[in-house]
Amino acid sequence: MTVAVTSFGGHAEQNVVIAKAAELSQLLSGSGLKFDEENWYFAGYDDPFRLTNRHNEIWIKLIDYPNGESA
Repeated sequence: MTVAVTSFGGHAEQNVVIAKAAELSQLLSGSGLKFDEENWYFAGYDDPFRLTNRHNEIWIKLIDYPNGESA
């Protein structure tokens, strides 16, 4: 699976995650790339006790993107 990714810090509250997914979707809409417009993925890498320097990502699957090339 090849995905477009955006990362962000802080605690991943639902409204923030949804807003970041919308931002990435909007960027992809203007890029000419084909992507899954109905689904996105959230990845959170830190345990809940980590208060600073948190890392989160939103992934959106690219469709028909050639393997081995980066977006």
